[in-house]
Amino acid sequence: MRIEIKNNQTKRIYLEPNIILRYFLIDDDKLNTLIMCKQDGVGLYTTDLGLYEALCCIKPYDAFKINKLTKFLETVDILSYNKETGKEKPIVTHERVESLRAEALKK
Repeated sequence: MRIEIKNNQTKRIYLEPNIILRYFLIDDDKLNTLIMCKQDGVGLYTTDLGLYEALCCIKPYDAFKINKLTKFLETVDILSYNKETGKEKPIVTHERVESLRAEALKK
């Protein structure tokens, strides 16, 4: 996660793909509270690429709850990767999936 302070009042937190995946797959109280209980003065954001990468990492046997995705879309701002960087979204490779899963699922 990357934290930015904006206007000395609003704290913006960037959610990386491995953090998003962890939220979707693990019952992590701290992370669940951060995302599900939107706090005043804290803005959560990610890119469409970050969300796409996290969703690509979900396996059929994972305990993925669709309601967590719904809540995520309600509380997190999704920025366009293309507009933010001027680049096209890369294809998610098997190696990237395994890397993100390893980061997200480690204890």
